Amino acid sequence: MREHTHRRTYLIVIAALLSSNLIAWLLVFKGPLLHTLVAKFRPDSARITDTRHRQPVEEHDVQAFGIFLTYGQSNSVNAGQIGYVPGRQVLNFYQGRLYRYEDPALGGQGRQGSVWGRLGDRLVSQNIYSGAIFALAGAHGKTVRQLSEGPDYQYFLEQYRGLRETFGKVDAILFHQGEANHRHKQAGHYERQFLAFYRKLRADGVTAPIYLSQASLCNNARDEHLLAQQDKLIVDLPGVLRGPNSDALAQPRYRLPDRCHFSAEGLDALAQLWFKSLSNAQEE
Repeated sequence: MREHTHRRTYLIVIAALLSSNLIAWLLVFKGPLLHTLVAKFRPDSARITDTRHRQPVEEHDVQAFGIFLTYGQSNSVNAGQIGYVPGRQVLNFYQGRLYRYEDPALGGQGRQGSVWGRLGDRLVSQNIYSGAIFALAGAHGKTVRQLSEGPDYQYFLEQYRGLRETFGKVDAILFHQGEANHRHKQAGHYERQFLAFYRKLRADGVTAPIYLSQASLCNNARDEHLLAQQDKLIVDLPGVLRGPNSDALAQPRYRLPDRCHFSAEGLDALAQLWFKSLSNAQEE
């Protein structure tokens, strides 16, 4: 009996050592892998699909509305501080129907707030458009390469085609991404990955202009090399326009405690940067 007890204790100790070593290996050497595993299984990776308590909008005249498709990673969907309520002229497109825009927005991942309701209100109040429609397609924690393939890319294409079939146009794709490439130490591959993404979009009939944000910060330091590549793509590629540099919003008041996603004040500031990008393009 004593020998059996000792053997059991020995096995428990060995199992504990092995598990602790695996955790240490994941944390120290495979940080990106650990993040990917967490992102895959966390509830926030699910898209918002429940329309039961949403307000549908029927027979709305949207001829003078701006039509936008948003894509990228978590800061392009519902990962910021929740609580903002946009005006009635800001709408959410989902599964071929329009709804009043409210956070967390339909079609996006996450259960918090987004920047797009605030941006819509600015576009309307400054008479850029009489209203704004947003379809969300982003996915948490994805590199450009990951956003160029698989179910996330297919969902993006479905949203784009749905907007085109319903409204006859998409005014712009608003693309916020970069943090994952920085975190996964893939900054050196960003230009190549984005070029492949860009060519795939055009080959698949996605002709709308792309507003490319400059973004690298997510609980780490700015990645100047990545920001420079994003700047080069904006300068060099036809149909790729300058979005906001969200790394300019690095002060603690602009971010949630995770130092990655945006506080209410940060979402206000980011919406203003997006507004400047869109309104500047309108004036050119």
